Parts: sequence; C-alpha cells; structure tokens
Amino acid sequence: MGVLSELGVDEDRLTEILKIHNESLKWMYDNLSEIQESYTGKFIAIFNNKVVDFDEDRGILFQKLRDEYDKRKIEEIFG
Repeated sequence: MGVLSELGVDEDRLTEILKIHNESLKWMYDNLSEIQESYTGKFIAIFNNKVVDFDEDRGILFQKLRDEYDKRKIEEIFG
C-alpha cells in the first residue's frame, strides 16, 4: 500500500489536479503582464484559462470560492 493510499488520496485524481494546475500556471505566465496590470496587490484564482475571482485578502478569496464552488471544483482552481 502506497503513502497516497494510506492518506486516503486517490492517485488518479491527484494526477488530474496537478495536470489542471500545470495548465493554469502556464496560462498565468503566458498572460502575466496583463494579470499584473489588472490585479496588482490582489490574490487571484484561475480556472479554465481565466481569472474566476480575486480579492486583496487571501482568506476572503478562499471563502468566496468555497461559497461558489463544490469541493471537487475548488481542487481544480489554481490560486
């Protein structure tokens, strides 16, 4: 039994999430100058190659995401 299994983490799901986050990270770097101009001083959440929410307070941003999205979707949002 592997460490991920012992922790109750599904390896396939983790691989899927990492792939999605990698795509979001690439999109962020490809659009960094526009993002910096629009969201200076703010925390951002990225999903499907767009900024889906932002806030000056990271805790408030995460609360807004929890209010709007289910747990599975939140795992896929890069923030």
